[in-house]
Amino acid sequence: MTIPVSGSPVYELRAKDIGHSFGTASGLFSDITISIKSGETCVITGSNGSGKSTLLKILAGQRNPQKGSVELFRDNASLSHEIWYKYFAWSGPWNELYSEYSPLEFIKLWFSFKSSLLKHPEELLEILNLTDAANQPAKQLSSGMMQRLKTGLVLTSDVPLLFLDEPGILLDNQNKQLFKSLLSTYLNNRILVLASNDESDWSGLTIHHRIDLKPVIV
Repeated sequence: MTIPVSGSPVYELRAKDIGHSFGTASGLFSDITISIKSGETCVITGSNGSGKSTLLKILAGQRNPQKGSVELFRDNASLSHEIWYKYFAWSGPWNELYSEYSPLEFIKLWFSFKSSLLKHPEELLEILNLTDAANQPAKQLSSGMMQRLKTGLVLTSDVPLLFLDEPGILLDNQNKQLFKSLLSTYLNNRILVLASNDESDWSGLTIHHRIDLKPVIV
């Protein structure tokens, strides 16, 4: 099953000489230059504290690098940082969901801001095996259920760029297989930037770029 993304423009994410540190003797990363185009996957690996999440946020325009620049192009035309949010969806361990909201309410809220690849966004509940928990508040759900919901929302959003930070965290083996199935079904010709040290998160994907972060001396 292949799900087309609306339209057919070509997107390119360009990072040049990216560097960042937190003012310690050891910086997070330095001199990262990369170009990621529609249909390509980039994996970011590195030890805990090496800056994977920070780099992901920088590439998504959510954080300014201390050195270097990041640009997003649509058919070779540079897009203003102020509108990048329209073109991507992302999920990470730092994303908290409102404890009183149910999965159904989250889906309705999320897709009031994003277009869905599903004809009926509520179908995501069945896809994620969350039908029985559709109306339960988030505070009553397991961490694994919440992780399924967050990654499912990202993967079924009709946007050209996807950013995932540790997508397999908190998932058991059965739900890791579900995540991989969703990724295979919905990735299509989009840019994917995935930060993780768990190779099972990207096994089976064609990896076009890999950034292995190591601390640098500043």
